[in-house]
Amino acid sequence: IVSAIRNGNPPGRFLKKDSVSGKWFDVGDKRAAEKASQALREKTPEERLKLAARFDRPMPTRQYFSPTGTHIPEMPHVS
Repeated sequence: IVSAIRNGNPPGRFLKKDSVSGKWFDVGDKRAAEKASQALREKTPEERLKLAARFDRPMPTRQYFSPTGTHIPEMPHVS
């Protein structure tokens, strides 16, 4: 996801504002990947499907369970 955003047209960036200088700086690929992963975890299944389709990538699979422990089928892959 990070490389797709960075190599987009126009290219995207992952920035953070320095609290002292007020200037923006690139956070680097590792931190960008961490934040992208966090954003995906916080999205609803429908939002994750839309994002996966936007970048033409299969959505990572997870196993979902209800509060009672019943297995919920995994979300479909975007083809």
